[in-house]
Amino acid sequence: MDIFNLKKVGIDLDLDISKDNTDLIEKNLPIELIDGSVVSIIGKKRCLLEFKKRIIVGGYGILQEIFRTDEKGKIICFVKYSKEKNFNILNEALIQYISYATLKKYKMQYMISNVYDIYKRNDTIFFTMEKIDGISILTYILESDTPERVFIDILVQLCIVLIILKKEIYLDHRDLRYTNLLVVKESADIHLEFHSKSKKNDYRLSTPFHICLLDFGFACIGKHETVINASEDIFQKKEICLKPGRDMFQIVASLFCIKEFRDKLNPNLLKIVETWFIYKETDYSKIAKSSCEWTYILTSEESFNSSFFVPENFINYLYDLRKTYL
Repeated sequence: MDIFNLKKVGIDLDLDISKDNTDLIEKNLPIELIDGSVVSIIGKKRCLLEFKKRIIVGGYGILQEIFRTDEKGKIICFVKYSKEKNFNILNEALIQYISYATLKKYKMQYMISNVYDIYKRNDTIFFTMEKIDGISILTYILESDTPERVFIDILVQLCIVLIILKKEIYLDHRDLRYTNLLVVKESADIHLEFHSKSKKNDYRLSTPFHICLLDFGFACIGKHETVINASEDIFQKKEICLKPGRDMFQIVASLFCIKEFRDKLNPNLLKIVETWFIYKETDYSKIAKSSCEWTYILTSEESFNSSFFVPENFINYLYDLRKTYL
């Protein structure tokens, strides 16, 4: 699917992910009035926003709790906007929305926060989103009585999400650290069936929790070169978007560099995970223990390609490994 209708976020246009037409979309964004009302470009009121005091400041963006009221009622949600006035988060909002819409086709939309509105206040772009009640995956693993099983099941769920988003919209997250993944303590029965190389793949997973993927601020869409880029200040438009295995490589590395995580794992599994950091005949396991940022240097290489961590390959490996910790 290349065309996404944006009416649900207040924009009376379609987004074609095969080309970048975000300039036109920006010109048609709803506007926030001085009283907190968000209205369409023809003046139709969408909702009323009341900003609360709680603020979460990230690397590039700010999250703030708000009350959002429309004809369906009043809810608490988050609004996100950039720390810098010249940093445009429109593409981030669009990528998050179409990722949610894509997972909804598979009844897995609970793994991404829904985007409600994308709008402008003066020259600054904001977007509102569902508030997810979850905890850090690191915290969940460290508090678990079965950390190995939880760790593997988190990775399996993430593989399933990434397989769908790659297959449907050619998405690469590009910033998959453990801080950008939550655990929600709600049971999930996950089922994905797809075909690859004339082979039928059927994955099922039942767990007492599910993951939620956060922060699309570095994400891109594009089968080869980037078409829609959420971070034009960091990544060049001409850069290859889909780098095989990048996302799963980064999430594992972001956990492995933390001593508390390594100490929590069974020594046998820890030794196995160390072998995952052999890349192009070089063993990176030592640097993986000592640094949490080194992966960005390695994955920035145009030729980066880790077939082991490609979600379609890695998930099969994980299913076999999972049998040891049932």
